[in-house]
Amino acid sequence: MKATTSRDGAEDLDDAQDQERFNMFHGAQRRKGIAAESVNTQDIKDYVKPVYPKENDDAKNRIRNVLRNNPKMQVLLGHIDDSGMDDIANAFKDYVASAGGTLIKQGDEGDSLYIIDSGHVDIFVARPGPNGKPPVDKGTKVLTCGADSLFGELALLYSAPRAATAIVSSA
Repeated sequence: MKATTSRDGAEDLDDAQDQERFNMFHGAQRRKGIAAESVNTQDIKDYVKPVYPKENDDAKNRIRNVLRNNPKMQVLLGHIDDSGMDDIANAFKDYVASAGGTLIKQGDEGDSLYIIDSGHVDIFVARPGPNGKPPVDKGTKVLTCGADSLFGELALLYSAPRAATAIVSSA
């Protein structure tokens, strides 16, 4: 038997075991690659940063704080400096919704990230029935979001349909 010893004293697999493991994984399907939409160079040159007016500096600071402190956004925004965060905060525009209003609908194309300033939003997820057909209702309530919550980022990140329906429960 041929064996080698690592620094901690554990023995590595011998040649026969190594070959058996190799054979087991040999021919296995490789992980799929990741692809994204191509970006037109002219679109980049012509891009103008959106800027929407805010009521005051407190509104802009609140947006920045929610984005900075939300764990889901750390991967995307954790490295961005203050100037970059100002650009992102400027791209948010106010949207006033009434109780009962639908902000996003499951299956629709995503075009916005929402931050709740006041009130509550109920999140519903509709799952296919036992027959495999898509649901026709809004589904089951899975979450209620309040002030300083954010939602809607997944559809933007993955260019995927909305995964849930968001309805304003209190304004």
